[in-house]
Amino acid sequence: MKLRHITLGLATIGSLTFFSVSYLTIPQRVARLIAELCRPEPGISCYDPCCGSGRLPRAVQSVVTDSPDDRIQICAQEINPIPFLAAVTNRRLHNLDMTLKRGSSLRHPAFIAGNSELKRFDLAVANPMWNQSIPEATYRSDRFGRFRYGWPRDSGDWVWMQHLLAHLEDNGRMVVCLDREVTSRCSDPAEVDIRRRFVDADLIEAVIRCPWEVSRPRWLVRSAILNTPQAALVVANKAKKRPGEILFVNTQPLIRDYLAGNLTPDVVHNTIVDALCNWEPVSGVAEILSNTDVAKAGYILAPELHCASPSMTR
Repeated sequence: MKLRHITLGLATIGSLTFFSVSYLTIPQRVARLIAELCRPEPGISCYDPCCGSGRLPRAVQSVVTDSPDDRIQICAQEINPIPFLAAVTNRRLHNLDMTLKRGSSLRHPAFIAGNSELKRFDLAVANPMWNQSIPEATYRSDRFGRFRYGWPRDSGDWVWMQHLLAHLEDNGRMVVCLDREVTSRCSDPAEVDIRRRFVDADLIEAVIRCPWEVSRPRWLVRSAILNTPQAALVVANKAKKRPGEILFVNTQPLIRDYLAGNLTPDVVHNTIVDALCNWEPVSGVAEILSNTDVAKAGYILAPELHCASPSMTR
């Protein structure tokens, strides 16, 4: 009987591990980059409204350290049952201080403060479903005032951005992985207006072309066997240290040099993080623009528009 229980337990763990990997839509290296861009500190709180198997919250905790004394308080929600079970498993395996809730964060936010308002967090991370069509009834029935910047007609990417913003403390910041098209798409006037409102409110701190390619072997990227997602990492901050400015990072030159064998993934990673932390331009890769200049460019936030892109030389 004991052997049967052990076998059943191993089978369960194996199944959860398989489903965890299957549902992980963001590579570990990208998760680590997002976590470092958050600049987390011990004792802070972190929120993920669509946590999947819990990879992003785990990455944020690992950046702080794995010491029990330095654990961060994590609150996460997931609508799908299989990744939710994987997140429960990861919480136990990695000893995370993570409160998990099932359900839709947009329709039924699970983390409410005692005054019936949304609970606020120091940090937020998310990799929501891209270009998701969200029923307007969600907007009409909202009782938390989350969507004051507008409601896009076709794509829910900026709906998620507003939801996360509503959950942030007054000095909170967030890093969100979105379809790169949301930085420049102009087909929906409502979406363009939401981008404008984020910029005019001085909430956008950085926009980074996500270097998804460096999370995969060079030969696999070159062979084009798998499509590489074209993503953008949008960093929003309610308490920017450099008000009125936005950092744009076009990682295409870095990726070209990585694929040529001239750069390691760690160099690509560190170049991006250092550009944000040091707030300095990097020739051909990172540029700092004023909000006024971004407004003159029609509130397009695509890094490749604002950064020259000669080959990286080192």
